[in-house]
Amino acid sequence: MAINIKIGRKEPPIKITIKTNKVEETIQLQARKSLNGDIMIYDHTDIDIIVMSEKKKILTFAKEYYGDHVFEAQNRLFKFLMKRGIIDYESVQGGNVYSSM
Repeated sequence: MAINIKIGRKEPPIKITIKTNKVEETIQLQARKSLNGDIMIYDHTDIDIIVMSEKKKILTFAKEYYGDHVFEAQNRLFKFLMKRGIIDYESVQGGNVYSSM
C-alpha cells in the first residue's frame, strides 16, 4: 500500500492518494503543512487532527467545545486506526493539554 501526499499552494492545499492492489482512492482535505513538516487536518467538526510524520505520532485536539462527543470522535478515530493496523493499541494515551489524545 502506498500513500502519496501532494501539497499545493491553491485550495485545496493537500491532496492525498491511497493506492492498494485493488483500490485507488483520492480525497481532498482542508489541511495545512506546518513549518516543521506536520500535517494539520481541519475537516472534522469537533476535532483537529495533526499527523507528525517525523515523530510517527497522530495528535487530536478539541476545536471549541469540550464534552463526551469530542472524546467519542477521538475514540472512533483511534479505534479505526487500530483496526487498520496503523497504530498500536498500547500507544494511545491522553495528552497534557485538556481534551487532547
